[in-house]
Amino acid sequence: RIHEVVVRLEDELDKNEKSVDEALIEYQYLESSVTSLKLEREDVSAEVTKLLALNEEVQNGNACLEEEFNHTKKSLEKCRNKCRSLKSERDETQNKLEEVLEENESLREDINILYHARDNDKNLLEESHLLCKATELTAENNQVSIHVATFEEAL
Repeated sequence: RIHEVVVRLEDELDKNEKSVDEALIEYQYLESSVTSLKLEREDVSAEVTKLLALNEEVQNGNACLEEEFNHTKKSLEKCRNKCRSLKSERDETQNKLEEVLEENESLREDINILYHARDNDKNLLEESHLLCKATELTAENNQVSIHVATFEEAL
């Protein structure tokens, strides 16, 4: 009976040794997995650090872009205001131009009237000169007639 117990205990010891070997293999596997996970965690931690740095760069870039956007928006608004101002000036200039064109047309009409009056004045002046000449000639003719009459009387 002791022999049976010893055999059974040896069998159990063999099983236990196998279990210990299996547990040791399992332990080594788990230890390897833990080491691998630690390395992976370090890689992930490094990647997270890189991503945080990249996120900070992106946020800084976004802040710069937002600042540039706001500056561009203000510049655009200034340009729009300048454009409105220039359009207003253009409209005022157009109105003034129309007034000047109307005044030019009125002045042209006045000039045409003055040219016509000048031409009439020239004609009147010519007529006046001709009348003066005719008067002079009439006076001379009268003088000649008087001399002729005086001469005839003397004869």
